[in-house]
Order: sequence, then structure tokens, then C-alpha cells
Amino acid sequence: MIPALDWAGRIFGTNTGNLFLKVDELPDKTLRGVLRIADDRLGLTVYDIEGTFDGSEFIFVGKPQELLPDINAGEIAAKGFLNKKGEVEGDWSSTLGTAGRFFLVPHGRPEGDDNEPDQLHIARFDFGPIEIIRSEIEEIADLVQADFGNPVVVTITAETEQTVFLKRFKELSFSEEFANIIKIRAQSPERGGIARVVQVEFGPQFNYVLAQSTDEAWARGKRDMLRHKLKLYERSYATLWKRLGFGINQLLFLALLVFLPGLPSNMERAVLVVGFVGISQALTQIDSRILRHASIKLRKRKPSWLDQLGPTFLSWTAGVLGTVLAGLLLALLQGWLELPNLALGSPVLP
Repeated sequence: MIPALDWAGRIFGTNTGNLFLKVDELPDKTLRGVLRIADDRLGLTVYDIEGTFDGSEFIFVGKPQELLPDINAGEIAAKGFLNKKGEVEGDWSSTLGTAGRFFLVPHGRPEGDDNEPDQLHIARFDFGPIEIIRSEIEEIADLVQADFGNPVVVTITAETEQTVFLKRFKELSFSEEFANIIKIRAQSPERGGIARVVQVEFGPQFNYVLAQSTDEAWARGKRDMLRHKLKLYERSYATLWKRLGFGINQLLFLALLVFLPGLPSNMERAVLVVGFVGISQALTQIDSRILRHASIKLRKRKPSWLDQLGPTFLSWTAGVLGTVLAGLLLALLQGWLELPNLALGSPVLP
């Protein structure tokens, strides 16, 4: 269902103009309201509308109220979908044959005065690998919603992509076990027409929280509050020690720089470079292919402690083995370690 709030927007196509929509939810999960269209050529027309909104798809029909003289207006029908910014965009048509596109934006009351702000502040924090389940996503979205009158929008990318309001997201059931990307976003107008925004995104490349506002204290505070919450779901992989800024791959590179000049021949240097690069690439592939930068479970089952330990344990086990192999290779090339003679029946020299 669509929240009981005001929406403003534009129409395009055979007619152009401004839109203002006021809707209310009904007990039977339908909505009714009043739509005002200020046509750029024909002036104002007011429609009584009825429709439905399931949290993603918005469908409504409208009948004109009393018309101005010499104005001919037919009944209208429109169908739109919620996009990632929390706006509704889609197509409209009328019984007169007119048609086009439209978009609607949630229109809450701006906070503060109307003076133009001096500066826009953006506070962001990036996380390492994340492991999170459905109920935890809902908790994070509820925290975001706390500071916004407009509804939170959730975008789920799995085999397909869906964008829905938080209320609808809590009702959805998914056939997929994992999502590739989850994005949580909320926005509302501030003074000077600037949007106050909070966005949380988990995905294969980025895990971050971002807060934007004309109020620096609010942006930093909201970011820090969500950062402390999201740290609970961060996992430590061997290829990246986030707090120190480096990992096993960086240590292998430093060891290569230290010991490479001490090898006597170009062949031995080439063997060391190829060996270290191969081990580093193998560790990276394990973390990127076998382990997930964002493990997003769409089922509400709480993972066991063994499930939570598994990815971290696998990463560190692979890291330790990779380090041992690199150390053995270096020891052999430096002459610190000799391979045992495995030839059977070879004569023993005095």
C-alpha cells in the first residue's frame, strides 16, 4: 500500500504540466485521493482517483470533477513503478486518446527555514566483507526510517531486481537463497530544496553507509550510529586486515621486495616472483569467488555459530597455507632448506 502522504510531480507527452496527488489508504488495501493537474496550456483539472499500490506497482484511474468552461477532459488511467530513489514513474493515458509519461516524488514538509544552506555535508564509511540475513536487513532499515517521514525504499537484486517500500519488503517471500545487492535508501527535503539522504548498500564490490545533510552534526551522527550497528556483521578475511590497512597479499609483496635482490641469478628471481604472484592471486580468487564480499541471505533463519565462523576460518586457513608455501619457496631459493634425496639405492659417499 502507498503511504498516506503528498506526492508532487510532472506529466509529459501529449500534455505537459504539474501534478499534485493526495492519497489515503483504505482498510481493503486500496487507495483513494485527489489528483490536481495544472496543464501548461489548459489550466487546472481536478480528478477523483482510486487505485492500488503493492509497495512496488502503482495503478490508478481518475474521473474529472467539475470542469472549467470550454475544457474537455476524459477519464485517465495510469500505471507506474517505484524506482531506486523512492519515486514513482510510469505511463498515463485518457479516454480522449491523450497519453504520455509521469513521475511522482514523495513531498513531505521541509525541515528548518527556507534559507539557502551554506554547505552540503556527506559522511560515508566503507566496510569490509559483510555477512547478513533478512531480519538484520529489516533492523537496519528500521533504524534508517527513524529519522524520516517519507518511507524507506529497499532495492533487492538477485535473479531480478525489485524496488519496494520497507513495509512491502517485510511481507515478501523470496525463492532465492542469496541476493547479490541490497540497497536501503531514505530521503526527505531540507531547507533550500536540498534532500536529506541516508543510503546503505551491500554488494560484491562495495559495502558502505552514507548520510547527506545540510546539518553536519546530523550527517556524522547518523553515519556513526549505523556504522556501529553494521560493524556487527563485518567479517575478517586473511587478504585484508581492515584496521591495519593491509593483508597477507601486502606482506608477500614486501617480502618480495626485501629478498629479491639477494638472489644470485635471474632465474631464481623469476621463480620467486612467479611463485609469490601465483600465491597472492590464488588467495585473492578464494576470497572473491569462494567467499562473498557481501553474503546477503534472504531467508530469516538465523545462521549457527559454525555458519558464521566458516568463511573467516576458510579465508585464514588459506592465508596460512599460502604464507607457508611462500616461506618454503623462499627458503629453498635462499639455500636455507635443502630437499631430501629421495633416490632409492643411491650410493653413499664417505
